[in-house]
Amino acid sequence: VIASVVTAVNGHSVNDSVVADTGFFDLERVEVLKGPQGTLYGRNAANGVINLITARPTSEFEGSYGVEVGNFGAIRTNAVVNMPLGDSLRTRLAVMSNKRDGMVQNLVTGNEFDDRNDMAFRLSVDYDLSDSTQIQFTYSDQESDDNRYQEEASFCQQDPFYGCSPYARGGL
Repeated sequence: VIASVVTAVNGHSVNDSVVADTGFFDLERVEVLKGPQGTLYGRNAANGVINLITARPTSEFEGSYGVEVGNFGAIRTNAVVNMPLGDSLRTRLAVMSNKRDGMVQNLVTGNEFDDRNDMAFRLSVDYDLSDSTQIQFTYSDQESDDNRYQEEASFCQQDPFYGCSPYARGGL
């Protein structure tokens, strides 16, 4: 199934799982564009676009650090460092980590699964070439390592020949 609302970061389409894994970290604003947006975002944007605009570097040296702690050993951290390197060069580094122990126990093996281990960072660099020209560079990376179960595997009907697959008699 193709979603009719496109998720974008800084105007570039991203998979919804990126936002589901990392959440909203170091954002300047969220833009909600209603209605068909096919001209800029392609034909899959029939019902609109959710555009996440990340924070840009500023001319002030500043930073922040936040920690959220929850049940099942959940720890979510966010850190931001904004560092100007002169009058015309500014940098910003944002880091996010999201970890959680498993929440579901396999009654046969005793192992826990459905854990989280997500890490993401974003480096932004702004350089003023002149009063009217600016170069903006952004590099971001995300890694997720988990053993969350997939819905299609949870409700799979086993078949002696095909195992758990869409070709199994009776379907998923």
